[in-house]
Amino acid sequence: MGDVTQDMQTPFLQQLVDSRIEVFVFLVNGIKLRGELIAFDTFSLALQAAGSTQTIFKSAVSTVCDASAAPIRTGATSERSSYEAQRSPSMLETNGKYRRRIRSE
Repeated sequence: MGDVTQDMQTPFLQQLVDSRIEVFVFLVNGIKLRGELIAFDTFSLALQAAGSTQTIFKSAVSTVCDASAAPIRTGATSERSSYEAQRSPSMLETNGKYRRRIRSE
């Protein structure tokens, strides 16, 4: 076998650039960016949304997918809200002040 290695991300990202479809870029800190991938290189992505372009370092990216492939939540609650719903009435912190959570029965 030769030492030719196939880079997985280059054809995938090039397809997203060529198709000009809307994509989601999820960062490692949990932030979701939405826009059109217009360019990429070895270390960064260029994402255009609302008339402005953002440069995103690939080291900060967790996942890239086209917006139509992202799952849509239909009435399902997130784990966190589900957990909070199961807890007994408690005090929630909001802006450093405590308020009582009102339960809906």
